[in-house]
Parts: sequence; C-alpha cells; structure tokens
Amino acid sequence: MEHRTISVIGIGRLGLCLAASFAKRGFDVLGVDISPEVVNAVNQGRTTISEPGLPDLLAEFAGKGLTATLSHREAIEDTDVSCIMVHTPSSDDGRFSNRYVLRALELLGRPLRTSNKPYHLFIINSTVMPGSMEGEVIPLLEETTGRKLDQGFGLCYSPELVALGSVIRDFLRPDLVAIGCSDAQAGQAAEALYRRLCENNPPVFQMSLLDAEIFKVSLNCYVTLKISFANALANLCERIPGANVDSITRARRGPSNRVGLLAGGPGFRGALFSARYQGLCGGGQASGHGALLNASRRGCQPRPGPAFSGLGPRRNPVLLREGGIGVGLGLQAQHRFDRRVVGHKAHP
Repeated sequence: MEHRTISVIGIGRLGLCLAASFAKRGFDVLGVDISPEVVNAVNQGRTTISEPGLPDLLAEFAGKGLTATLSHREAIEDTDVSCIMVHTPSSDDGRFSNRYVLRALELLGRPLRTSNKPYHLFIINSTVMPGSMEGEVIPLLEETTGRKLDQGFGLCYSPELVALGSVIRDFLRPDLVAIGCSDAQAGQAAEALYRRLCENNPPVFQMSLLDAEIFKVSLNCYVTLKISFANALANLCERIPGANVDSITRARRGPSNRVGLLAGGPGFRGALFSARYQGLCGGGQASGHGALLNASRRGCQPRPGPAFSGLGPRRNPVLLREGGIGVGLGLQAQHRFDRRVVGHKAHP
C-alpha cells in the first residue's frame, strides 16, 4: 500500500527538514508541533533554522503540500503515517530519555482509540536507547489506542542518518535506509515511503525493531572511534621526527572501500557524537556488557585542543558549534581540510 499523506511530529531542525523533503517529493505533509510560533512560521513559509535548501522548500511548498498544526488529532484523521522526530535528551549517565517521544505518541494514540480508521503506521525517527520500542513504545501505544500491535496499528523505527549542514540532501540522497519493523506490512509500507522520498535509490535494510535501535547508536559510536583512531595516529606521527600523518592517511583512504582511514585533525565534541557513544555505553552497562563498550568509550575521548562537532569525509561540512571556537580557526580548518565550515546552534 502506498501512503501519500504523511504527518511529521516535531518540526524542529530535523523534523521540518524531513517534512519539507517529503513535500518536495510529492507527499501531502502535515507538520505537528506544540509551539504556536513554529506552526505559524511554517504556515507563512518562514523559518529561523539555518539549513541549506530549507528556506527555498518552505517558500515553494508552505500551504501547497506542507501545512502545520498544533493538533495531533488532525495527524490521525488526515494522514496515513506519522513520523516522530522529537528531541530525546541525554541523562547524566548518557542514556536517552524517551519522554517527548512517549508524550507525542500518547497525544496521537488517544484520537486513534476513537477513530474508525482500521490502521495507522507510526515511524519513530528520534534516536532512542535499544529496547525502547518493546519496553516503552509498544505498551504505551497499545494502552492509549486500545488496539493490538500489527492489528490496528503498525510500528517502525527508522533512525535519521543526517549531518547538520546537509540535512535536506541527506534525507533525499542517503547512503542507506535502515528500517526496524514490527511486521512485514509495516516494513513494506515504510520501505515504499522511503523509496519514494529518496532520489538516489539507496539500499534499504529491513530488520527487527531492536536491531535498528542498536544500529543507530552503534553507527555513531563507530564514527567516533574512526575519528579517535585517526587522531591517535596523528599524535603518534607528531612524536616521530619526519613522520607525516597526511601521506599515511591519504594512502590508507585510497580507492578501496575495504580499508578506510580518516585524516588526522580536530577531535569530536558536541551534542551529537558525544551523546551517541555515551548512550551506547550506558546501555551496555545496563545490559551487563559494559567492559567492551567502556574500552571503546575510552578510545573515543576527544583529542586535546580545538574541536568540531562533526568530522566527515573530505568535502563534507565541518560543523562549528556556537561558542566553541572562533571564526578565524574555522577558516583555517576550511583551508586545512578542504571542507565547508558551517556554524550552528546546539542541536535541540
């Protein structure tokens, strides 16, 4: 079944970009938010979010394929699929809190309980701790909707794989799409949706809800490990007279995808990478598998000195956290690493 009406719950930095991307690809999109200011701005085609391509998409589609509302009931009544893209803040132990996800689902579940529609698909896009779907999300939905999973509603977990500064592009042209699904019907519906959203026909991997949850946090943790390893190599080369880390990493990056090594450079910090690997380690401690993950975590410690919140492959943006390092150093990084430097506020 092809779903053409989509609601996006939480139209902040990532949610609004997702909603605008769906509108660009021909979906009828309803953005839902608890902020009247955000809803009014979107309906007027305005945004304060600095993300390449977003202002143009809002100017083109606001009121003509993309509308916003304060009503979660409208999302149930007027759309087939609800994508949940709300904030999941980190606690002191690094684990993510699902309170905003659960609140959004509660506000959606109540009108679904009294609705005559036979089925509604929920897709969680927010980053959550492994086990959240089975432990919290499914019980809450079954209680609030009065329906059973895979009978009156379906559930998927499809984590966003985007970088600030290229969010629109990453939604439209991702490297891959991972979909955790409650059953075949939900997985097929979500895959059809994402295949229509994406412009580049990426590989789509369906898996269990739990596997998708682990995939998201482990992927970010793996990236931080690669950054830290490259910087450990850079530190080593700085201590060996005549060693040149750049010539080493250029050769190791090479034309083959089998062996890849990032260039040495600033360490990682900021809300995204740090929270992701701390979350994975926190989950590992809770499940009794903390030793290996803590070893990885120690390897992830930021390199001393200036830091960027994201350090991707060459030609990808380097993201400069507001209040972190100065514009002068940012320009040096642009020259040194041949990357575009993008300033942004802390990720909500």
